[in-house]
Amino acid sequence: MDRKLKGLQSPKFWDYIAVNAHDDIEAGGWYSSFGGESFSLREMQQYTDNTIEKLLPYLSNEKVVIEIGCASGLTMFHIAPYVKKYIGTDMAKKNLLRNAERIKKDSIVNIELKQCSADQILELVGINADIIIMNSVCQYFPDMEYFENVIHDCLSMLKAGGVLYIGDLLDKELLPDFLEELTGWKQAHPNSGPVKLDRSDELWISRAYFKDLERKCTLVHDIQISNKVGEIANELTMYRYDVVITVK
Repeated sequence: MDRKLKGLQSPKFWDYIAVNAHDDIEAGGWYSSFGGESFSLREMQQYTDNTIEKLLPYLSNEKVVIEIGCASGLTMFHIAPYVKKYIGTDMAKKNLLRNAERIKKDSIVNIELKQCSADQILELVGINADIIIMNSVCQYFPDMEYFENVIHDCLSMLKAGGVLYIGDLLDKELLPDFLEELTGWKQAHPNSGPVKLDRSDELWISRAYFKDLERKCTLVHDIQISNKVGEIANELTMYRYDVVITVK
């Protein structure tokens, strides 16, 4: 990656988060915008259940999976038991070391870890996969050009009929509603922890982008866009969505 990454895009930032985390939720950077507390175990279980539900139709013990941005392994350790091989990548070394310790402790044999950023996936991993997962990582991409380049690389790495799962995308059309809710919550809780009102360091993507992609990209067979599944109403379920792209 040519540009210098800062803030939420920096490996050093995520290494710091991983080193100072008390659990896998904190290590993955799962903190609420409403007061800065980490999400609850129940909320993260709901997040994981949503991912499994969306991916389960495509999983089997013959499939090879690549995950871009595996972080603390919330997705990886739940999906890997269903597939033949799972390659978890991340740009932050400390989370990969945490994951490697768990892999060794639990004698997991089908997970391989690799340190690389999303834009290095074609160069440094490069194998043909049945499924590529990007779950809760695209909001940290620097801009739409970077996002589109990564999408193109992923689609080119998929086998015929393969699937690209892009989970937990921030819905650009709902950003004004989210900011309004955050502002109201901050006013109602003046003594709370930090409320994140500045979202300029995040990439918010319109659902309409994928409708255009389906028309323009010759590699795409089908695109399914869906709301998050879950009974707990929070920022993850109310302002984000998932996308499944199937290639020809």
